[in-house]
Amino acid sequence: MNANRRNEAGFTLIEMVIAMVVLSLVIIAFYALITTLTRQWAGMEGQMEVQQQPRLAAGRIVAEIRQARDFVVGSCASPPCSSGNSLGLVKATVLSADAAAAATTICVDDTSSLASGKPIVLVNVTSYEQVTASSFSGSCGTGSPVTVSALSSAHKQGELIRRAQSALSANALSASTTLSVTSASTYFQANDSVAVGSEGPFTVSAASATTLTITPALASNHSSGEVVQPLSVVFKLVGTQVNRCTNDCSTNGIVLADAANPSGLQLFSVVQSTLASSAAVGASSLCVVSATGFATNNRLQVDRETYNAGLVTLPDRATISGFSGACAGGTTVAIHWDWTNASRPSGTMVRVNAISVNLMTSQVNANQQTQQVNVTSTATPRN
Repeated sequence: MNANRRNEAGFTLIEMVIAMVVLSLVIIAFYALITTLTRQWAGMEGQMEVQQQPRLAAGRIVAEIRQARDFVVGSCASPPCSSGNSLGLVKATVLSADAAAAATTICVDDTSSLASGKPIVLVNVTSYEQVTASSFSGSCGTGSPVTVSALSSAHKQGELIRRAQSALSANALSASTTLSVTSASTYFQANDSVAVGSEGPFTVSAASATTLTITPALASNHSSGEVVQPLSVVFKLVGTQVNRCTNDCSTNGIVLADAANPSGLQLFSVVQSTLASSAAVGASSLCVVSATGFATNNRLQVDRETYNAGLVTLPDRATISGFSGACAGGTTVAIHWDWTNASRPSGTMVRVNAISVNLMTSQVNANQQTQQVNVTSTATPRN
């Protein structure tokens, strides 16, 4: 019996200690591996997050620019601005179904660019009709309903609809915060974002009778008759954040990204100038004050969309075919027209129909490393 017990196999104390040490080393090595992999993954995830944030913000801005009809870039010391840290967009929707004469409800694709109680225009190639959108209610076979004052004529599916614009009824001087505007309270309301000519965006602080109060103050003089345009969307750098808003971005904005200006750039930029002399319909060249930044094959927009006496004046579109040297007061730009709508006086805006969006973000990732990411995108508003 005792002999059999002496022959039974077993572990000695030393063997147990050695096994435990080896197992501990394996566990420690495995833990170190897992910790390293976790740290590396966190670092990669943090890096992707740092890089992704400005790209997502730029993508959102670019997508909205492509749906805009017009825009204004600000602010700068001498408008029209070619670069700045805010961008105002004029957006439109379309009729999603035919509308008969005398109809008091219309169906549109999207109501976000409209405002209850404010005039809208239904644009039909060369003519337009203005009515008031009293509410966004009623019934629609397709799209979203808008209750309006009775239409005077029939309108077809696909026609453009946007908030109506007004105009200065008197000259407005630089540093002014109060403007004389045709039917100010009819067209505008507090917290609206607006453009005055080629300057903006501004925030309306009050609209009463024919007086419009805005912030900040005008940076340049404006002539009676210049367009005062409601803006649908504004993107603005507020402190170290890019905000999107439909009215005052300083208080009502949605933060898209923590960002700043890349070195030597501002958040938004566009190449633009003004006519140094008038341009006739179908002219083969334009005399612009400065051709800096213009390049062959750039598509140009001359002037902006306006309404007058029941007619729509659309921007002229042209493509640069070359440069022909100096002209009186500027540089001659050879062009061929995509289309022309009217002769244009000296001082009319001429710009490349593209907006550059420039974002820089600097953040600390999960590994406590500071990363800087620059994102530049270019977008063209719709025609």
